[in-house]
Amino acid sequence: MRDLAILSIAAIVLCFRVWQIDQPDILFDDAFISFRYAQNLASGMGLVYNPNEHVEGYTNFLWTVIFAGVFFLKINPILASKVLLLIFTLIILIFIHKFCKRSICPESSLFSGVALITYALMGSQARYVVSGMETLFFTLLLIASIYLFLYKPNSIVAGVAFAFTAMTRPEGVMFFLIAFLYMILRIFDGQSIVKPTSSGNVIFGGEHPTPREAVAFASGFILPYGIYFAWRFNFYGHFLPNTFYAKVGGSLAGNLQSGTEALISLMHNWGLFPLFIFPWLSLPKVKRNNLLFLISITIATVVYFLVIGGDFIVWFGPRLLMPVLPMMVLLSVKGLQELYLWLKHLKTPWLHGMAIASLSMLLLYEYHFSWPGFNNMTNFTTQMRGWTEVGLWIAEHTPKSASIATDAAGLIPYYSNRYAIDMFGLTDEHIAHLKINHQGFGVVGHEKVDPWYILRRRPTCIVSTWLSPAGEAIAAGLKSVIPQFNQEYALIAVAKVRMGAPSDGMWIIETQTYHPQLYENGYWTGIFCLKDDFLQP
Repeated sequence: MRDLAILSIAAIVLCFRVWQIDQPDILFDDAFISFRYAQNLASGMGLVYNPNEHVEGYTNFLWTVIFAGVFFLKINPILASKVLLLIFTLIILIFIHKFCKRSICPESSLFSGVALITYALMGSQARYVVSGMETLFFTLLLIASIYLFLYKPNSIVAGVAFAFTAMTRPEGVMFFLIAFLYMILRIFDGQSIVKPTSSGNVIFGGEHPTPREAVAFASGFILPYGIYFAWRFNFYGHFLPNTFYAKVGGSLAGNLQSGTEALISLMHNWGLFPLFIFPWLSLPKVKRNNLLFLISITIATVVYFLVIGGDFIVWFGPRLLMPVLPMMVLLSVKGLQELYLWLKHLKTPWLHGMAIASLSMLLLYEYHFSWPGFNNMTNFTTQMRGWTEVGLWIAEHTPKSASIATDAAGLIPYYSNRYAIDMFGLTDEHIAHLKINHQGFGVVGHEKVDPWYILRRRPTCIVSTWLSPAGEAIAAGLKSVIPQFNQEYALIAVAKVRMGAPSDGMWIIETQTYHPQLYENGYWTGIFCLKDDFLQP
């Protein structure tokens, strides 16, 4: 009954946090890239961004397939994403509780409660529930896979679970390899992954796993993932998603520098410092409790984050660290518990009581006596709504045969329903496979551009989501081709993407001249179209 009460409180806290942040236009632009693929799949065109172009511009296969079903059933994808992600996050809470009862803090409801409430309170979880992205779905699959791997005897099922994880995001392959290596090491050192106890819990240590179990685990992963990989390689023609080629390519030293800066920003903006401090207190129990596996998964994720250069949307949430946040919370709670037990042995109740209360309050405060990280939601939702209106305007003012180029590959192409060229290359094979121009723009994942290529393609309209104060198109390297750009394209309309919703309801203003007042009022996105098509002779 006590466990149910703790879980219920954590669920209520999570729902309250989601309610706090939820509002219209809250979904992130990238979510609509997957929605466009899913919509095309549901309509019979296949898993493509543009008709007849086999470019893998998504990294969330299972999530995209789920939404193909959503579109096929004609369910609102925005509402569906929020409902599904909330359900998935509530299930993550259940798994956190299961881990606590199994090995982290099996005898303590107090520390189990600290883990659950902390995770429910974290602003990043609430943010990603309403993001439309697959992050929390991937997190659920990972923690479920780890639980099955550690606590269930059927190795094939655990392997299949890791396969589903890898089919949701490519990093899942890394997690499977860590688990497989861990199993092999346990076979050789004579220790088991799990062992039943008389109390019904499972602890680490005891009889070692057999080679047959290792083969079963590997087979459970390889069969479904191998079928999926064979299909995607045949369909898209590359070993890795197009998004990988678009975002990766800088020097290791440069990536490590930008990754370190991004990690520090994440720790500061989203209150992650305790999750990098308290786990160290659990190290004395690593061997006995086999926390080494959770630590290995966490360290591998942080190293991966650093090696690829971090993430450009640190202001949005710790996206690439989200899958291991449950493990980091569990390790932090284990560290707090070990500190508590050590102080308890000093036989000074007031000291250990005060210390554990202070540390618990610190852990909670880092998250949630103030809203962490993403404070200015108005600018974000204004931008997302402005880009939505751009897509709708293009759908209304251009023929279906028209094409567009844009540096925002989600909302604008989704709502315009036009052939689209992604100027940052997520869904464009040519740009994705360029070498990074180190004299370029420095935003992680947005360093590959080719404005000359865009002009050669001659799209009907080019949407620059950023304008200079003079009204020039400067997104995705367009600033470097302004003379040639101005010869062929003219400003047709601007969209409001900053400083809140327009009081007069004019999200789009059709104009061929740009003046400082438009910039001051937040009309920072411009729609430029071919002069021959849109301007009268």
